[in-house]
Amino acid sequence: MKVGDLVTWSWCNVPDPGPAQFTGLVLGNRLVKTDEEKIMLYRVLVNDGVINEIREDIPGLQVVR
Repeated sequence: MKVGDLVTWSWCNVPDPGPAQFTGLVLGNRLVKTDEEKIMLYRVLVNDGVINEIREDIPGLQVVR
């Protein structure tokens, strides 16, 4: 994924019973290293105006266009 990509993913919000579908625009990314893993985090502007960071391994994360 790169800056400017439109992405979609699903996520469980508490107290909602099931996963919700989110869509957002990738603003940037950064690599985070721990002792056990390296993971890419994406800064995403969600369709409700909030900027979130999501992991590259989040279930259902895909580029729309």
